[in-house]
Amino acid sequence: EISEETAIEDLIAPERPDPLELRDRSLLPVMNRALRAVKRALSEIQNGQMERLKEDLEGFESDVAALGALVDPELLILVREAHVAGVEAAATLAGADDLDRSGIERPAAIDVLFAQDAHAAVVEAIDTEKAAGSGVGEVTAAVSKVYRVWRADEAERRLRHLAFQHFHQGMVAGLAL
Repeated sequence: EISEETAIEDLIAPERPDPLELRDRSLLPVMNRALRAVKRALSEIQNGQMERLKEDLEGFESDVAALGALVDPELLILVREAHVAGVEAAATLAGADDLDRSGIERPAAIDVLFAQDAHAAVVEAIDTEKAAGSGVGEVTAAVSKVYRVWRADEAERRLRHLAFQHFHQGMVAGLAL
């Protein structure tokens, strides 16, 4: 029954959630979990590197493999969860309540330069301080600053980008199901 109060929009399209709100609501817990894990990994690597720097400044080498071993599995989980969230969001927006989740293909691997870029920032800070003739205190302070920036802003920015990218790929895949 149509009354005068019925909006034309209600007649044209049934109530659907706002796509951006759906994306944000779907990804918030995924990104928060991943961000906590990545920040924990960055802190763990930083603590080890600070000790090694203090012991042997000249012989110190940053270990990108160790950081990658801690961070990359978390990023893969993030990508997979974001992809599935995108597929499910597509089903919600299309009004398909009976989505067959067995058809969802999750990414098997990712090619992300998170660990390599963090490593490069640490190496650059060390090289800059060494070139300036700085001692252990200044070098460790510079490395601490790099990790602080990565924990505070850079990690979140990169994880957000990665999650959005794979959420939207999941939406495209979900619309094809």
